[in-house]
Amino acid sequence: MGEPKVTSKALLYLSIEDQEDVGFEYKSFEWMSFTNGGYVVRAEINDPGWNILRQYATEEYLSSGRKKPTKVVWELEWGGSTAEKKKTGKHQGFIVDLDARGVNKGGTLEFIAVDPPSFWLNAGDSSGKVYEGTAKDVIEKVIDEYFIEKNASYGGGARVVSEVGGNKKMKWPMMRMDPKTFISSILDWSASITDKKTNWIVSSGGSIEEKPTIWVREQGERPSRNYGVYVMDANTPSANDIRNFQYLSDNFVSVFQKQLTTQGISAISGKFYDVVTDQEQKQVYVRDENTSEKKKPDITASQGFAKPTTGKNPEWSTAIMAVPQFNAGDLGIKYGDYIDGRARGMFLNMLNLVMRIKISVSGEPDPMFSDSHYLGVSKLKIIWLDVDGKPYFLDGDWLVYGFHHQVTRSGWWTDIYCARLDYDANAVPIG
Repeated sequence: MGEPKVTSKALLYLSIEDQEDVGFEYKSFEWMSFTNGGYVVRAEINDPGWNILRQYATEEYLSSGRKKPTKVVWELEWGGSTAEKKKTGKHQGFIVDLDARGVNKGGTLEFIAVDPPSFWLNAGDSSGKVYEGTAKDVIEKVIDEYFIEKNASYGGGARVVSEVGGNKKMKWPMMRMDPKTFISSILDWSASITDKKTNWIVSSGGSIEEKPTIWVREQGERPSRNYGVYVMDANTPSANDIRNFQYLSDNFVSVFQKQLTTQGISAISGKFYDVVTDQEQKQVYVRDENTSEKKKPDITASQGFAKPTTGKNPEWSTAIMAVPQFNAGDLGIKYGDYIDGRARGMFLNMLNLVMRIKISVSGEPDPMFSDSHYLGVSKLKIIWLDVDGKPYFLDGDWLVYGFHHQVTRSGWWTDIYCARLDYDANAVPIG
C-alpha cells in the first residue's frame, strides 16, 4: 500500500438485480464507510437514450422496488496491461434512492445503496415481543430474526457480538421499536458491562463470497490491522503517496469532554450515586484514567496533545443522565457497576474529535478499504518530511476511522480519515 499504481485506468463492475454489467457507462462512483456507519455507495451512470432506466424501471424497480430490496453488486479494480489485477472484491448493497436527469435523448442515472444489515435492521414490524437473555443474547436474536433470516435469499449473512455480563433470564421488551433503534437502546448505556469496558462499534462488511456480516463488538476486543505506509515529502513531490491533506484539531472539546460524570439512585437499595458521594471516584466519573483499555496509535509528545488534567474537584466536567436502574434487579449487576455506561460510551466516542486528518491517496483496492470491521482500531503510518528533511509533527502513526473512494473517468482517489488520541493517554497502543 502507498506505492504508485502501474496503471491509471479505474474499471467498475456494476450489476443491478443480476442483470448485465453496466459499469462501463459509469460517470462517477463513490464508496464510503466510517466507524459506526456501515457503508454507502453512490453511482452515476451515463444513459444515452434512457435505455438503462427503461429496462431497469420496467423489469424490476416499479414492480418490486417497494416490496423487496433491489440488489446492486459492484467491484472496483485497476485496469490496463498488468499481469496482476488489483481488485476490491465484489460487494453488494440495496438501492434506497434513484435519480435520473437529462434531456429527451438521454442523461445520467444515479442511485444510492446501503449495506444489507443497515437496510434490514431499519425495517421493523412494530413488535411488542419480549426477548430473554443477556444483552449479547438479545442482540444476536434480533440480528438473526431481522437481518440474517430475511437476507437468506440474498446470500445470507453472519454476525459477531461481544460478550457481556448479566442475567441469562433478563427480560427485554422491544416496545414497538424497529430493530436498529432497539439494538441502539441497549448499546447506549451498556459500555460498562462489556469485558474491557470500552465503547461499542457497529460495522458491516464482507464480500459476497464471505457473506454480508455485522459486527457489534466493543472497541477493546476488536482486532487491529496495519493499513500501510504513506509518504509526504516536501522536497521530493514525485515520491509522495499523498496528493493532498486536511488537518483539524479541536481543543475546545476538552471543555465538555475532559471528564464526564453521572448520577442516579438505586430503586432497590436506595443508594444515591453522585460526585459528592463517590469519594473514590470509581463509579460516576468517566475520564482517561479509568478507560485504559481503549486503543490508540503510539506517538510522542511532539505529535499529539497532552491529555487534560483531572482532580478531586472537577472543573470542566459534564453531567450525563444515567440509564434508570432495572428496578427488579433482573439485570444481575449492581447499579453502581453500570450507572456510568452511557457517559463512558459518549466519552470514548468523542476522542476521535480531538485531532484528525484526511489524506487523499491513489485509489486503494486493498480489501481492507472495502471492509469497515477494522475501522476505529487500526492504524497507518505517515512518513512526513518537512522542507529541512526532518520529520513533521504530523509524521507517525494514526488511527484509521473511515475511507471514501471517489472514482471518475479521470482517476480514482481514496480519502482516508484518521485520528489521534492524546500522546500520554492511558490506552493500549495499536501494534
